[in-house]
Amino acid sequence: MILQTRQTIATAACESSQPDVNTARESTVQSVIMFLRTLVPKATETDVDTFAKKLIDISISLKDAMVKEQAIYRCYFFDNGVAFDSGWMKVAPGAAEKGKVKLSTFPGLRRFNMTDGRRQFVPVVKASTDLE
Repeated sequence: MILQTRQTIATAACESSQPDVNTARESTVQSVIMFLRTLVPKATETDVDTFAKKLIDISISLKDAMVKEQAIYRCYFFDNGVAFDSGWMKVAPGAAEKGKVKLSTFPGLRRFNMTDGRRQFVPVVKASTDLE
Protein backbone atom coordinates (compact mmCIF):
# COMPACT_ATOMS: atom_id res chain seq x y z
CA MET A 1 0.00 0.00 0.00
CA ILE A 2 2.76 2.46 0.95
CA LEU A 3 4.59 1.80 -2.32
CA GLN A 4 1.45 2.35 -4.40
CA THR A 5 0.76 5.61 -2.57
CA ARG A 6 4.34 6.81 -3.10
CA GLN A 7 4.18 5.86 -6.77
CA THR A 8 0.86 7.69 -7.26
CA ILE A 9 2.10 10.88 -5.60
CA ALA A 10 5.40 10.82 -7.53
CA THR A 11 3.65 10.21 -10.84
CA ALA A 12 1.23 13.09 -10.21
CA ALA A 13 4.10 15.39 -9.27
CA CYS A 14 5.97 14.49 -12.47
CA GLU A 15 2.90 15.01 -14.64
CA SER A 16 2.09 18.38 -13.08
CA SER A 17 5.65 19.64 -13.63
CA GLN A 18 6.01 18.27 -17.18
CA PRO A 19 5.68 21.70 -18.87
CA ASP A 20 8.70 22.94 -16.89
CA VAL A 21 10.95 19.95 -17.69
CA ASN A 22 12.38 21.30 -20.96
CA THR A 23 13.22 24.67 -19.40
CA ALA A 24 14.81 23.01 -16.38
CA ARG A 25 16.71 20.58 -18.62
CA GLU A 26 18.22 23.36 -20.71
CA SER A 27 19.16 25.38 -17.64
CA THR A 28 20.79 22.34 -16.05
CA VAL A 29 22.65 21.42 -19.26
CA GLN A 30 24.08 24.95 -19.44
CA SER A 31 25.18 24.78 -15.78
CA VAL A 32 26.88 21.42 -16.32
CA ILE A 33 28.59 22.73 -19.48
CA MET A 34 29.94 25.73 -17.57
CA PHE A 35 31.19 23.46 -14.77
CA LEU A 36 32.82 20.99 -17.18
CA ARG A 37 34.57 23.73 -19.15
CA THR A 38 36.18 24.88 -15.91
CA LEU A 39 36.97 21.35 -14.79
CA VAL A 40 38.27 20.08 -18.16
CA PRO A 41 39.48 23.18 -20.07
CA LYS A 42 41.27 21.20 -22.82
CA ALA A 43 38.15 19.26 -23.88
CA THR A 44 36.53 20.38 -27.10
CA GLU A 45 33.36 22.41 -26.91
CA THR A 46 31.48 19.74 -28.89
CA ASP A 47 32.61 16.96 -26.53
CA VAL A 48 31.61 18.96 -23.44
CA ASP A 49 28.20 19.86 -24.92
CA THR A 50 27.50 16.29 -26.02
CA PHE A 51 28.55 14.82 -22.66
CA ALA A 52 26.49 17.34 -20.66
CA LYS A 53 23.35 16.69 -22.70
CA LYS A 54 23.81 12.92 -22.48
CA LEU A 55 24.39 13.09 -18.70
CA ILE A 56 21.25 15.15 -18.10
CA ASP A 57 19.11 13.00 -20.43
CA ILE A 58 20.26 9.81 -18.69
CA SER A 59 19.51 11.40 -15.31
CA ILE A 60 16.00 12.34 -16.42
CA SER A 61 15.43 8.81 -17.75
CA LEU A 62 16.59 7.35 -14.44
CA LYS A 63 14.25 9.65 -12.53
CA ASP A 64 11.34 8.64 -14.76
CA ALA A 65 12.11 4.92 -14.32
CA MET A 66 12.39 5.30 -10.54
CA VAL A 67 9.02 7.08 -10.39
CA LYS A 68 7.27 4.37 -12.41
CA GLU A 69 8.65 1.51 -10.32
CA GLN A 70 6.85 0.54 -7.13
CA ALA A 71 9.87 0.94 -4.91
CA ILE A 72 11.46 3.57 -2.72
CA TYR A 73 15.12 4.46 -3.27
CA ARG A 74 17.42 5.77 -0.54
CA CYS A 75 21.10 6.62 -0.34
CA TYR A 76 23.12 5.04 2.43
CA PHE A 77 26.55 5.31 4.07
CA PHE A 78 28.33 3.11 6.59
CA ASP A 79 29.74 4.34 9.89
CA ASN A 80 33.36 3.75 10.72
CA GLY A 81 33.99 0.51 12.58
CA VAL A 82 31.35 -1.48 10.68
CA ALA A 83 32.63 -4.82 9.33
CA PHE A 84 33.09 -4.96 5.55
CA ASP A 85 30.14 -6.55 3.71
CA SER A 86 30.77 -7.23 0.00
CA GLY A 87 27.01 -7.35 -0.68
CA TRP A 88 26.61 -3.70 0.28
CA MET A 89 30.10 -2.18 0.00
CA LYS A 90 32.98 -1.91 -2.41
CA VAL A 91 36.58 -0.78 -2.01
CA ALA A 92 39.11 0.73 -4.39
CA PRO A 93 40.40 -1.72 -7.02
CA GLY A 94 43.28 -3.75 -5.63
CA ALA A 95 42.43 -3.03 -1.98
CA ALA A 96 41.82 -5.94 0.38
CA GLU A 97 38.15 -6.64 1.00
CA LYS A 98 38.46 -7.36 4.70
CA GLY A 99 38.46 -5.29 7.82
CA LYS A 100 36.32 -2.51 9.15
CA VAL A 101 35.12 0.66 7.50
CA LYS A 102 37.34 3.66 8.12
CA LEU A 103 35.38 6.02 5.88
CA SER A 104 32.48 5.88 3.43
CA THR A 105 33.78 7.70 0.35
CA PHE A 106 30.62 7.63 -1.79
CA PRO A 107 27.03 6.74 -0.90
CA GLY A 108 25.31 3.58 -2.01
CA LEU A 109 21.78 3.42 -3.36
CA ARG A 110 19.30 0.88 -2.03
CA ARG A 111 15.78 -0.01 -3.07
CA PHE A 112 13.02 -0.72 -0.56
CA ASN A 113 10.25 -3.00 -1.72
CA MET A 114 7.71 -5.36 -0.25
CA THR A 115 7.94 -9.04 -1.08
CA ASP A 116 5.21 -11.35 0.23
CA GLY A 117 4.34 -8.77 2.89
CA ARG A 118 7.96 -8.52 4.09
CA ARG A 119 10.14 -5.43 3.86
CA GLN A 120 13.18 -5.96 1.74
CA PHE A 121 16.19 -3.72 1.11
CA VAL A 122 18.20 -4.42 -2.04
CA PRO A 123 21.49 -2.71 -2.91
CA VAL A 124 21.32 -1.09 -6.34
CA VAL A 125 24.68 0.68 -6.14
CA LYS A 126 27.19 -0.40 -3.51
CA ALA A 127 28.62 2.20 -1.15
CA SER A 128 32.30 2.98 -1.70
CA THR A 129 34.37 2.55 1.43
CA ASP A 130 37.94 2.85 2.65
CA LEU A 131 38.87 0.15 5.15
CA GLU A 132 41.14 0.29 8.22
